[in-house]
Amino acid sequence: MIKNYALKKQQGDKGFYVEIFFEVALTNNFGSRLKVEYLADPKWEAMCKAGLLLFHDYFIRKIKGDLEIRVHEIRWMPIDTNNLLVLYACVEALSDSLGLPIKGLSFDSGSGLFTFPDRRSLL
Repeated sequence: MIKNYALKKQQGDKGFYVEIFFEVALTNNFGSRLKVEYLADPKWEAMCKAGLLLFHDYFIRKIKGDLEIRVHEIRWMPIDTNNLLVLYACVEALSDSLGLPIKGLSFDSGSGLFTFPDRRSLL
């Protein structure tokens, strides 16, 4: 089943926008592998995969199992989307989708600051 995650914020004259359409599955309860299939715009592939790898670091601290992710589409706007926003959105999309909150993960649209906690702090 394809899931959708959207990050849409407006702060004064600055907009932040990215939408991700993806599938995620947890298999093999004893594994810890990550399998990614990326089908979206090549422009965002590196940062999206970086976000998926970062999420996987958080994920394996809490849950055992192989994680399979297929990214179908990333919607974006030329002024409102950037690499860091895509990376953050990928992490948050998986966190929301799998019901695995990441304490300390945040984005402050006012200051433009992203916070990614050290995975060791999640124990």
